[in-house]
Amino acid sequence: MTPHSPPSPTPPGKSKAPLIGVVVALLAIAAGAFIALRGKSTTGDPSPGEAPVSTAEAAARVRQSAFDTGDRPEPTFVALTPIAHASPLFWVDVRDPKATHAAIQKNAWLTKVMKEPLGQGFLAAWSGFFGTRGKDIGGGFEGTVFSLAVNQMLDAPYKLVWFGGDGVQGAPVLVTSQPSAKAVTAFDALVKVAGSGGFTLLGCSGSNETIQRVVLADKTLYGVHTSDRLVLSTNPQAVQNTMCDELKAPASKPGVAVSLTVSLAEGGRATQSLADLVGINDTIALDFGVSGDAFVPLSVDTELKRATFVSAEPSEALLKAIPQSSGVVLFLALRLPVELTAPALNAALSAEADPAADSSAVTRQVALVWNPRATGAGDELMVLWARTEDQRSLDQAMQGGTGALKPVKACDSILAFATSRALPIVEATCKGSTPSMLQAPAPIVKGLRESSSFTLTVGLGQVLSQLTLDGFVSEHGQKVAEEIESARKLLEELPSIGFSGAVQADKKLITKGFRS
Repeated sequence: MTPHSPPSPTPPGKSKAPLIGVVVALLAIAAGAFIALRGKSTTGDPSPGEAPVSTAEAAARVRQSAFDTGDRPEPTFVALTPIAHASPLFWVDVRDPKATHAAIQKNAWLTKVMKEPLGQGFLAAWSGFFGTRGKDIGGGFEGTVFSLAVNQMLDAPYKLVWFGGDGVQGAPVLVTSQPSAKAVTAFDALVKVAGSGGFTLLGCSGSNETIQRVVLADKTLYGVHTSDRLVLSTNPQAVQNTMCDELKAPASKPGVAVSLTVSLAEGGRATQSLADLVGINDTIALDFGVSGDAFVPLSVDTELKRATFVSAEPSEALLKAIPQSSGVVLFLALRLPVELTAPALNAALSAEADPAADSSAVTRQVALVWNPRATGAGDELMVLWARTEDQRSLDQAMQGGTGALKPVKACDSILAFATSRALPIVEATCKGSTPSMLQAPAPIVKGLRESSSFTLTVGLGQVLSQLTLDGFVSEHGQKVAEEIESARKLLEELPSIGFSGAVQADKKLITKGFRS
């Protein structure tokens, strides 16, 4: 939405930062678990089921790939081309490494996945790198590269950051602020035995800095440590982009092990408009705790800029129109002008406005539903609006631009709009021929029914399973391989997670989490 138009939906294929952040948080945790389960031994002995890598043939292969030739060349350092600085799109703060790593190693689902092609395939690309033992490449450290990284480099809180700018997008950056002497020593030990040149560039203080290049088992990692940070990434320009950023120590959050933070300001026009519409800060963090071997949603951390939010119990008609197969559902209860005209919205969304003080404003209950798809036909996007008096304004807003949504005629007492791909799904749900969200797992239904200002639910199993299928079909055609079906069944075991928040009378936002 712009300041001069009625609310408009996110066009399909545009900013996906909020969901991508949630999915990436899961994948980042899963990636660590896969590696942990394969390389958790710190003694240099292979873990159960791990193929030994200390044979003469394997050691020769590691040495060959580590240094590009049979003999280690003289390190060569070249100047790194400067790039325009890019701001982070989203990041994962691992606030309690000990609890996080322990939960990953004990997680029953990940343990099962590691025995299947899904887990083996996910880990295969980097198993050689992290499974390499120090004794195989000169004896610079004990155990595997994985044990060196987790037990020494990542013994203190750290974060994984994803950027969106040219030259740095795609590759996450791992940053540890104020690394311990043990972490720096571990990094130096890895560079000593597997370093193969790198890059020099002008650092933040005006002096030259060196980004080290580490190569093992045909995989390359770049890293640098300065006086206040240790930075690692598979992209040297991403390391460069992170070297001079201000590092703020995260506020203490008792019980929070991992936080996922999304920058709505950097996510594009759609997420900026959403933040402006609901009156929240430019960043929003989802906090997770650890319970046994599972990660559980706890709370949402953001700031209210304006009293646009109100608390309301979602209408039964709205919930009945949301398909049970929905991957992502965002419910909003907003206080907006009675007429959704451009002048009225401009005034209501200005910095000085207080919608709560406008006696003519009314509450809107809205559900934004998104099923991301990996194929070129577009995502499944739906907007459900529980105030039929707004039909004229919404008809104009929904049908403009490339992200036009078509009205759904089958829904009673609510306004429904959907992309072409999602249209039959909403129609079938409104007719009652397919299940609605009221048939979802009980904890999810309970979370959706409660009075709230917003509720976000993500069906992790549904989303990842569908994206896996889409990716395979786009490359191999409609005949789905048996291992893909097996992988999908495993992914479908993942839970649905949810977060909700309710604005109190004193305008404070009280949040909580839930999961299936």
